[in-house]
Formats: sequence, structure tokens, C-alpha cells
Amino acid sequence: MFGFNRKIFFASVFLIALFSLFYYSNSWAFTDVQNGGIGIGFSVPSICGNGVREGTEECDDGNLVEGDGCSAVCDNGGDPPTDRILPVIENVVKTPGNTSAKISWKATDNSGIIASQYFFYGIGNYAQAGTVVNLDNNRYEVNLAGLTTNVTYFFKIEASDPYSNKRTYTDEFDTVLVDTRAPNILNRHSTPSTTFCSVTWDTDELANGEINYGIFDSYGFNVSHASFLINHLLTLNNLIPNTLYHYRILSTDNAGNTTSTSDYTFTTLLDNISPDPPTDFVITVLSDSFKLDWNNPAKSGINADFAGVKLLRKIGGPAVSSTDGTLLYDGSNNTFTDNGVVKNIRYYYTLFSYDTSGNFSSGVSVDGIIVGTEICNNSLDDDNDTLVDCLDIQDCASQSYCLTPENCTDGIDNDGDLLVDCADTVDCASSCNPHFVEICNDNIDNDADTFIDCLDSDCRGTVYCPGTEICNNNLDDDGDTLVDCKDSDCDGYEKCGRGDSYACNDGLDNDGDALIDFPNDPGCSAFDDLDEYNPQIITIPDFQRITINDVIFSAGNGKIILSPYDQTITSLAGSGLQLKISASSLAFVNPIVSLKLAGASYLFNYNEQEKIYFLNLGFPSVGLHEAFIEVNYGTNGFDALAFKFKALGFGLIKDSENTLVADAEILLYESNGTVFSASVYAQSNPYFTNVNGGYGFVVPNGEYYLTIKKEGFNERVTPVFEVKNNVVNKDINLIKKIEEILVADPGETIKNLVAKFGEITLLTGQKIVDIKNNPEVKNAATPISIMAVAFTTLPFLSFAELLPFLRLLFLQPLFLLGRKKREKWGQIYNALNKLPVDLAIVRLVDAETGKILQSKVTDRNGRYAFVVEPGKYKLVVEKSGFVFPSSLLAGIKSDGRRVDIYHNEIIEVTEKDSIITVNVPLDVVGSSQKKPVRLIWQKVARVLQSTMAVAGFVLTAISFYISPVWYIGALLIVHIFLSLVFSRLAKPVKLKGWGIVYDARNKKPIGRTVARLFNADLNKLVASQITDRKGRYYFLAGDNKYFVTFEHPEYNSLKTETVDLSNKEADTVAVDVKLSKIDPEKVEIAGKKPENIIINDEKDKPDEKIEIKNKKEDIFG
Repeated sequence: MFGFNRKIFFASVFLIALFSLFYYSNSWAFTDVQNGGIGIGFSVPSICGNGVREGTEECDDGNLVEGDGCSAVCDNGGDPPTDRILPVIENVVKTPGNTSAKISWKATDNSGIIASQYFFYGIGNYAQAGTVVNLDNNRYEVNLAGLTTNVTYFFKIEASDPYSNKRTYTDEFDTVLVDTRAPNILNRHSTPSTTFCSVTWDTDELANGEINYGIFDSYGFNVSHASFLINHLLTLNNLIPNTLYHYRILSTDNAGNTTSTSDYTFTTLLDNISPDPPTDFVITVLSDSFKLDWNNPAKSGINADFAGVKLLRKIGGPAVSSTDGTLLYDGSNNTFTDNGVVKNIRYYYTLFSYDTSGNFSSGVSVDGIIVGTEICNNSLDDDNDTLVDCLDIQDCASQSYCLTPENCTDGIDNDGDLLVDCADTVDCASSCNPHFVEICNDNIDNDADTFIDCLDSDCRGTVYCPGTEICNNNLDDDGDTLVDCKDSDCDGYEKCGRGDSYACNDGLDNDGDALIDFPNDPGCSAFDDLDEYNPQIITIPDFQRITINDVIFSAGNGKIILSPYDQTITSLAGSGLQLKISASSLAFVNPIVSLKLAGASYLFNYNEQEKIYFLNLGFPSVGLHEAFIEVNYGTNGFDALAFKFKALGFGLIKDSENTLVADAEILLYESNGTVFSASVYAQSNPYFTNVNGGYGFVVPNGEYYLTIKKEGFNERVTPVFEVKNNVVNKDINLIKKIEEILVADPGETIKNLVAKFGEITLLTGQKIVDIKNNPEVKNAATPISIMAVAFTTLPFLSFAELLPFLRLLFLQPLFLLGRKKREKWGQIYNALNKLPVDLAIVRLVDAETGKILQSKVTDRNGRYAFVVEPGKYKLVVEKSGFVFPSSLLAGIKSDGRRVDIYHNEIIEVTEKDSIITVNVPLDVVGSSQKKPVRLIWQKVARVLQSTMAVAGFVLTAISFYISPVWYIGALLIVHIFLSLVFSRLAKPVKLKGWGIVYDARNKKPIGRTVARLFNADLNKLVASQITDRKGRYYFLAGDNKYFVTFEHPEYNSLKTETVDLSNKEADTVAVDVKLSKIDPEKVEIAGKKPENIIINDEKDKPDEKIEIKNKKEDIFG
């Protein structure tokens, strides 16, 4: 018995406990802890607001809002709402630094609100609290500072919801150890070649790399890479063969620690490429000597290792090798005077250039003869040099009756031998020490070598004698005695072109035969003949003669073939040129082959192994040059081939003001993006412009593009272009970067912004031209123009009004076109200013079923009409920015001229085919006063709107300019049409006049005055405007009474008298008003400014009349 009762007792207790659990569970809160992002949560039945009917719930509509179909307590017998789901903490990101850290996470909850977020941290505990920053999209972050380096910190995040459910997340992070150790440089190795050297090394941590290098241990050149690597490789380019170089290596790790090596050296290898021969070799015949002048090869390309020249003299013919004849000079000067000659003997002078590897060029030769001897006391010019007796200093200076001794210290040529002081080595050898070192800025020949200061080769490259010739300053900048265009350094510049001048009409003896121009010189066939020289008479038959096809013309170290066109060879002025003639193409063996060019003779060398005659030289200066290849077979006869060299000038890098840009980096790419391998062709890529701004490449024909960089300028990337003449020499403009600088001085800021806008304009124009010249881009012009049509009509487009407008356009053409006007209609209008509302949607609704029966869209005059059958109806009106029904005119049956004012009542129709034409007022949304700043921004927005529309038209027009095909033209027309259509939706009505706000004292217009129009009956704001710089404003209103207020921070506020437009159509409210300045000495009473009194009198108008050329001008739109 007792056992049975005990079972009943314990069962009762269990049921009571279970019932209590579920009964009181609604007031319990649940807590859980996450560690490292892993959490546990659970839910229980009967959760109100989750959209699911559970437990004792009678309904659950998915929210906790009362009165929307289900009570907030879900009708579950009064139980309070229950939420037992914990917040979720996820996407925790830890970003530790040396002494700081940032922790970010995302926290969400099913209730949609996280009531609180807490963050605690510490070393071994959570003793410190961090400030939680609430970001967007349920993101949070904490930024910690003042942490200890290289320490583990523990942290926890607590998130709670409104029902006190709390989630805790715990984790840890380590602060970063500060790196103060520089990387070690290991396994250094250099591999030199002839013109470059590869240097490799390793570092024991990630680091970048840099090499300083040069001929001296002061270096002067740098190459680097910015990548952080362990294994490093850098290549030193444009080196001189057979030359000792110094270098050192530097590496820097991510922490900024830098290490550098000591000085190392390497020697480049010998090359086997012959340098170009000297150019412009000329001989000047003096009384008893010859003065020889020439230009040495410029130290670039294959001539970068140029070391000097050898000058040889020979009688009977030119030297055929660098050892054939008497050596007169060996050095790097470019002039020599041969005094050891005998009159009436023809001397042949041959120059050979050589490089640091001992390679010699082909020889270039000139010849001359001194005719006669002057008898110094017979009053005759015996040697025909126009000088008689003692006036002929060269011949008679040593005669007793003409002799005057040289004073070696007075700076005068006392003995008339054209040599001054120590330069007269015959008379002053004992007085002058020839071993002095030349001082380069004292105007004295210190070392007695006849050259003073920069004319002395000892001074080249010094601070007083810079090494680059500027081609337009009338100075010898590089100290080689040659000025501007006479210097071979300037051969590639268009203005220095000399080869296309008419040698037969220039008044000069260009070929040294004492005969000048046409018709005196038999070498001239006409006045426009380019060269006075003509070869000997050809004595072999035509079938044995060489042709231009027998000659191989090449550039780029002999690897780029230059194909002749119309007997003309085209290449870049001053670039390398090689001519080859196979011995099998010649009529006889062992001939002497030479090239005649610009008055000089260049001898071909013979390669026994390849059986070819070859000649290396520099391409002549800019212009068209006549040239002859002469083949002298001795007793077997003579042959000659006439042709022309067409030398193209350098491309120039200029800025937007056409000023030459020096030190610009020009990198040539093949069309596939591969950097052009210029070193294969004995050229440099990238190419750096000198002070003359010039550059040029000789390349195989194909497609290429260029990138041009210069500090302070915008980088330029050209379109892909096709090369058909082996020369890249495009003129390119760079646009300077304008730094955006905002300073306290508004004037300077405006100047800076104007300059920046000019930079952007130039870049845009440049880009358009580049795109126009790029054939690949033309295919993309069509989608660009389509995008322009779609995108740039958006400034006009209001999506809220687009659908109503299209319905009006296609479904209600009678309203739009006005072909058939109705006798009656209703009107949708603005309750405040009584103006019609355009493009409002009016729906006719069955009052009993709520079904929409018809829909209409109002026209410009706000008109609509419904033809209906008997029944009960209601109207619903929708228009963006307006509210229906009107609360301002609630209960009003007539409004001025308008009757039958509709307020959402039921309309009962009893007759068939009746017309519903009630008038419906709409209230304006947000009709409160706008701040002046907001009004200004609205005006700016309208200007930007119009600007974007114009930009869209320009963009489409540019697309048509790039690719002028019919379908892009059609898109341009579509753009114009759509712009006109959408302007119908966005542009305000243009008014016929305006009012003017002006100063009461000086009658000057007052800009930036806030004008507000109020409905006098309702005392409600209708519209606001801000005057322009001419003080103009206007409002459009009708059929009511209004007043206008005016406010300006420097003037007393003003309120006009009532403007009565009752029973009138829409009209302009535009009153001319004057404002008086605020008097700071007057005390304002009760915090109110005194108001002006309006007097609309002619004498109050401004003295200066504002001329309005077009009264329909929309000054605010």
C-alpha cells in the first residue's frame, strides 16, 4: 500500500517539476562560451516571433508587432515573448603588430539586434578592456595599443541580445618580435660578358637588392630590384668591353635593416666587333701644311668602347690597313695638323678608329696637295693663296726680311706663324714646359698642346666641360672643338640635317677639286645635284657591273637587313651601318673597293674566310645623301654604283609646351608585350634621352609600342604601331603631373585646381588620339558608345517617373499630342502652389471589391478623365514626392477656381458613360524649410546633371570619331533622342521672368540670398530658391495668395506683401526687392532682426540695368 502511494507521490513530484520547467522557462536566459570560434547553442519550443506556431501559440506571424494580424504575445495565454537562441560570433580576424593589434569579428542574433559587445584581454588573464567600434553589416573591431613585443595575449569577446542571451568567444594572439638584424649577403658571384655582367648572391632572409657600380670605386651607376627574395640576380648593362669595373651589393629586409658588401671588381670580356670609322673627315690645305679634322664615333651602341683613332699618311694612295703608312697620330682628339710635308706632292691621309678590345674600323681617307712656293720679295702671289710676299706668313715668316721673333709670354703672334706663345713650339720650346697639366678654366694653354681649356681633350668630361653636346646653343659643350650641328653627336636631329642641301648650288668646293658648283664642277649635273663628286669613267661592260642588289646593307650589328627602295637606303641618322659585297659578285679578283660619301672615301676590308668585302661606318646625318661604291680593278677596268642614303632624324620627347625633355626613359616593346632585345642589335633598351630630348631605335620591321617615363610627368604608353622602314623615331609629348595642393590661400588652391584640370584635359585628348591610332581599339568603339548611350542619359532619368511617362507616351497619345482635346477633365494639382502635377498615376478602383478598373497618367497640365458605367468608385493617386489624400485641404469642397475637390471619398455614378473629372490636391512630402547649404548643393547637383549629359554626348561622339561606321552613328542619334526624351522627365518649366534682390544702398544685386515662397492661406512653405550672382530668382504658382521671404547673413530679413493670384492660371511670382545691411551697432530686441518694408517703386530699382537677352533663359536649371 505504502509502496504504491510512494510511486504516486514521486510521479506527482516529477510532473510538477516538469510543468514548472516549461512554465517558467520563458523568463530564463541562456549563456554559452565559444573558444576559437567553436560554439554550442540550442532552442526550445514556443518561440514567439519566429513565424512557426509552437507549443501553446495560437498564431505566430513572424514578428513581435501588435495589431498587424497577430498579437505580440502570439495569443499563447499571456506568456511573454521568448528567445533562447544565443548570438553568433564568427569571422574573427587577428592582426597583431609589434606593440599593437587589431581584432575584428562579426556578431549576429536571430532577434536582429546585438544589445551589447564587450572585449577583454591581458597576459594570462582578461584584466583589461578594449573599446569596441561598431562597423557596418554587423561588423565590430577593437584596436589595441601599448602592447609588449613578442608576448602571448589572451582575449575574450562577449555578445548579448535583448533577452540577455550571452555568447562568449575566447582566443589568443602573439605580438611580433622587432627585427633589428640586417640580412647577411652570401655566395656572391659575377659573370661578366662583353657589354654586361650578371651578379648573383643569396641572403639569409627575405630582402631586396641593389648594386652600385662604375669604372671607379666611387661608382656612379645603380641597378636594383624591389622584390623581397632569398636568391638574387641583377644584370649590369651597357658596359664597355675589356674594362675593369668596381661594384658593391646592398640588401634591405622588410624591417628596413640594410647591409652592404665591400668593393669588388670584374673585367668585361674582349669583343670582336669593329667600331665605326670616323666621320666628316676633311682636309684643309695651308701654305706648307695640312689641317685634318674629323668626328670620332659617339660612345654608344657598338661604339660604346671607342678608345681612339690612328691617322696614317701615305704617298701614291690611301692606306689599306692600320699599319700601312706613316703613323702621324694615335689618340682620341679630332684634329691634327701635318707640318712635315713637301709642296707639289699629293698626300693621302687615312683614319682608323679602334676600341678597347683592339678592333679597328675600316679606313676613311682624304688627300691633298700644296701647290707652289711663295717668293717673298717680288710683290707677287706666287702660290695663289691671295697672300703676297711677307703677308704670306706660312712661306715667308722665316725669311730675314720678314722675320720677327715670337715673344712667348705676351699672347700675340709676333712672328706671324699663326701660333701664339707656347703654341709656337719651334720658337718657344725652351720657354714653355710641355709637361704642365691643362687647367680647364683659365683660358691658357697650360700643357702647350695648342688646345686651350675645353678644346683640350684633357678637359673632356670635367665640371667645366660637360660631355654632351647641346645642339642649339652655339657652344662646344663637350669640348671637341665642334659646335652644335657640326658635332656628330647632333647628326640625328632634324634641324642639323646637312645631306639634303644642294652641294652644287652652295658656293663651296665640296669635293676639294678647286671647282665650285654647277656648271663649273663636272661632278654637278644640275643646280639641285646633292654632291659635287662624280666617279671616274666606267670602263667595264654593263653585264660585269655590280648592282645595288649585290650589296647587303645592314644595321644592328649586321642582323637587321636594310632593303633598298628606288636606289635608296633608309635608316636612323648616326646609327650603325654595315655594307657587304660578295667577292663572287665582282668581275675580277683583288680589287680596291671604296665608298664615296660626303667628300670622304671609306675603304672596304676583305674577309678571306667568308670571301666578302665589308665596311662598317655610321649612317650619315639627317637628310638625303648621294653615295658611290667604287671598284677599282686596276688594269682590268673601273666600276661604280650610284645610290642614296636617306637618314631619318631622332624622335623627340617634348612636354605639352614643346620643351625638350631630358633623362626620359623610353622602353620599346614588341606587340606581344615582350621587351625588344636591343642588346642583340648593339643598342640599348631602355633608351635615356639626353639634353636634346632625342631617341631612336633601328629594328626589324614589325609591330611595336613604347612606354615613356620621366619623374614629374605622367607615364605614356603608345598604341601599337607598324614599322615599315626599320626605324622607330616617333615624336612623343609627355604631360606634366600637377600635384594636388590645398593651402590656406584660396587663390593658390584655385590655381592648382585649374592646373590639375588642364592636366586631365591634356591626358584625355592624348588618350583619344592614342586610341584613334590603335586599330585594335576600333573594334571596342561600338560597346563603348552603347555604354555611353545607356549610362549618360541617367542624369536625366527619374525611374519613379519613367514608367508613367512611357504609359503616357504609348497608351495615351491623345493627351501627349493634343490631336483631340476633351471638353472636360479632372486635374491633379499641388495643394500649396496650385500648379498641375505632371505624370501622376491615377487609378480607378471599385469601391466594393477594391479591384483596379482603369489607370491613367496625367499630362503636363495634370489632366485625366475616366469614362465609367454606373457604380461606386474611389480614386487612388500616386506621384513620387507627393502624398494622397491631402491633409492640408481636408474637408474643403472648392479651391479657388477648382470645384469638386476629392479627398478619397466614394464616388457614386448613376448614369451610363459618365465622366469622372474631380480635382485632386496632393500634399508635398517634406515641405519643411531647407537650409541654404542644401539649396546650394541642389543647384550644384543640377549643374553636374547637365555636365554629365553633355559628357555622354561627347563620349559617344568620340566613339564615332574612333570608328566612323553607320551603326555607331545610329547610336549617336539614339543618344540625342533619349537625352531629349528624358529631359522631358527631369527639366523644370522655363519661366518668362524673374525678380531681383539688390542692396538698398548701392543698388548692386545680392547673390546667395535664400528666397522662400509661402501659401498665405495655409502659412505653409511652397518652394525655396537661392539667388544667382545677379540676384535673380523666381517661383511659379497660381490660383491662391502667396508671400515671399528673403534671408541673407549680412542683411536684414524681409517679407513681401501678399501676392494675389486667385482665379488665375499659373504665373510667375517674381518681385524686385531691396535689402538693407545689418547695422552691428544696433541692439537686436528679443533676438529678432528688424524686417524691411517692401516698396515696389521704380526709384527703388537698381541703378545699373541688368540686360537680359533671352527672357526665356532658365537661370536655375
